[in-house]
Amino acid sequence: LKPEAAPVDSPPAAPLPTQAGSHDTEEAADRTEETTADRQAPRTDGPDDRMQLASLAPMVTGEQASPLDYIVEDEFPGLAGKTPVDPLEAVLREGDWVTETVRKKDTVSHIFRRFGISTREAYSLVKLENASVLNKIRPGEEIHVTTLPPEGDSSRKRLGKLKYDLGRFTTLLVRRQDGGFVADIVRRQPEIRHQTAQAVIGSSLMGAAKKAGIPFDVVYSLANIFGWQVDFARDIRSGDRFTVIYEEQYLDDEHVGNGQVVAAELVTRDKSLQAVRHVDDDNVVTYYAPDGEGIQGSFLRSPIQFATVTSTYSKRRLHPIQKVWKAHKGVDYGAPMNTPVRSTGDGVVEFTGSKTGYGRTVILRHGAKYQTLYAHLNRYHKDLRIGKRVKQGDVIGYVGTSGWSTGPHLHYEFRVDGHHRNPLTVELPKSLPIDRRFRDDFAREAAHWVAKLENVSQTSLARNDS
Repeated sequence: LKPEAAPVDSPPAAPLPTQAGSHDTEEAADRTEETTADRQAPRTDGPDDRMQLASLAPMVTGEQASPLDYIVEDEFPGLAGKTPVDPLEAVLREGDWVTETVRKKDTVSHIFRRFGISTREAYSLVKLENASVLNKIRPGEEIHVTTLPPEGDSSRKRLGKLKYDLGRFTTLLVRRQDGGFVADIVRRQPEIRHQTAQAVIGSSLMGAAKKAGIPFDVVYSLANIFGWQVDFARDIRSGDRFTVIYEEQYLDDEHVGNGQVVAAELVTRDKSLQAVRHVDDDNVVTYYAPDGEGIQGSFLRSPIQFATVTSTYSKRRLHPIQKVWKAHKGVDYGAPMNTPVRSTGDGVVEFTGSKTGYGRTVILRHGAKYQTLYAHLNRYHKDLRIGKRVKQGDVIGYVGTSGWSTGPHLHYEFRVDGHHRNPLTVELPKSLPIDRRFRDDFAREAAHWVAKLENVSQTSLARNDS
C-alpha cells in the first residue's frame, strides 16, 4: 500500500508538514462498541492508470568524481543492483528524431498527420500490446519519430521509429521489423554519482536540510533508515547533526533525480548512529550498522514522519473533551490533514471502520503477540480491507479529526499480548544481523563508507574551528 498520488517512476511523495496540526485527542474507553465495521471513508482517486512500470536498480560507474569518488561495482559487489544495461538503449540515440508536442484532444493519428506519416500506420501501431499506452497521451507530452521516404504511389512518409517517455527512466520504443512493427519498453540505466552532505539541526530537521541544500527525498530516506532507533518527532534537538552519502542520478549528463542513501550518520545528544546500505543477490536493500548488526527492527517507532507528539501515554490525563481524568493508552501525533499514516510493522488488517471516540480506525495484527491501532483518520488507503497483508512503512490511511477530536492528529496505540504499552518506550523486537554469507563483503564496504562519513565530519569540525 503506497501513497495514492505517487507518480510512476519516482519515489513516493509525502507532504512536508511545516507545522504540527492541532491538538490532542482521546481514544474511547476500553469497552467501546464497533459501530461501522469495514466501512471506508471517502477517498480521492487512485494513481494514474497508465502502464505501471517498475524502476530498476541503477548501475554504478567506475569513473572518478568530486567530492566523492565513484566506486567500481566489481570492488564492492553489494553496492548496486545487478540489472544489465538494456541493449535497446542505444537504438534510442540513433537516427534523426523529430518531435511533436501533444495538443488538447490529440490522438496518435492527428500527430502522425503533422509528421506527414500515413495514419494507417498509426492504427496498426496502437494495436500492439506495449504501444496501447499511446491511446492515453496527454497534452504537453512529446512524441519523437524518425521517418522513411514514401513508398509506391503514396505521398506520405513512413514511420521509422517512435519513442515516447513513460517515466523518468522508461521509454516506449516502436520500430519496424519483418514488415510490421514491434514495441518494446526500454529501461534506461542512469549514471550514478555519489554526493555527500552534512547539516546541523536548528529549529527543525527539514529546515536544516533546506539550508544545507539536501533534497527532501534524501531526508525522508534518512528518517526511514533510523526510524527504528529514533523518534524524529521527539528525540531530535537543536545542535544534533547528520551526514549522508547518497546517489544522484544522471542521464546524458543531466541530473534527473536522486537514488538511494548509501551511508548515513546521525549524532544526537544521546547517541551516535551509523548505517550502511547492503544490496543482496535479489536486489533487496537493507541497512546495517557498520559491524553488521541489524538496525531495522520489526516496528518503526512512529507511524508519521516528522510529526509532533501532542499527548503522551499516561495512566491519568484530563480528557480534553469529556473533562474527566482517565488513562490515555496511546500517543497523539499532531499533523496536517491527510498526512500519510504508515504501518509501523508487517501485519494483517484486523479492523477498519468507525469506533466510538476513535472515529475512523485501523487495527493491525502483527503475529500472535502484537497489535497496533491508528485512530481519528480522515480516510483509509484505497486498497485497505480486512485480511489485507501490509508491509512495514505501507501507507494505511491519512490524518484526520474524526471521532472525539479537537483537531487533526493521529492517535496511535501499541499492544503486547492484549495489554497497552507506551509506544515511545516499549522494548521492540530486534532485527537480525547481516547474513554471514555477505559479512566479509559488507565489512569492506562499510569500512570504506564510514571513512567517508568520518572525513566529512572531521572536515566540518576543522572548518568550524578555524
